[in-house]
Amino acid sequence: MLALTAFFAAALFGISVQWNRQYQVVNTTGLRQIVDDIWHEPTGTSMRRVSANYLRTIETLRKGNCNKELLLRFGYGCQVVATLLLGPVVFLLIAVR
Repeated sequence: MLALTAFFAAALFGISVQWNRQYQVVNTTGLRQIVDDIWHEPTGTSMRRVSANYLRTIETLRKGNCNKELLLRFGYGCQVVATLLLGPVVFLLIAVR
């Protein structure tokens, strides 16, 4: 029964990894404003603003990936536990026959 529970938990973690996560991206209106209005500023200021927007997107993507990694690790752990629990039972069933 414990092995079945562990396999079920592993399956739930595997399914939850596939859920889409929220991350922030720059909307097209903001990009258009940067290109039309802000880009006329000195190069350093414009580049910093564009880089800050890209950095925000990268940070939120990485946070989502870290959450997915954690769920995958829990799922793998449950699979290992389930296999270790199920192995002796299968061995005993084969030995009894």
